[in-house]
Amino acid sequence: MKKILSIVLILLSSQISSAALAPYYSTVREIKAILDNEQVYQQLGSSSITSITREKNVYSVATDSCALNVAVTYVSPPYPGFAGPGELELHVGNVTCLPR
Repeated sequence: MKKILSIVLILLSSQISSAALAPYYSTVREIKAILDNEQVYQQLGSSSITSITREKNVYSVATDSCALNVAVTYVSPPYPGFAGPGELELHVGNVTCLPR
């Protein structure tokens, strides 16, 4: 019985630990969400993006003449023990542009 319980616990713990995305994939997911965000597009327009930098949970998206900060936060899981990537929210700041 102890052996079966041990196996079940090992399987459950491996499932829960594999639910979180690796840092690389988490960052890719965050950047894709920012680039697909309609509010980000409306503020930056159709200009080419020249850089994306990150400091903690805030990304700075820059074009030739403008920059926009976007904070990424994760929503609490819907229930304890939830498995799967967390739901993220974007908090889009105001665009800052160089004078023309």
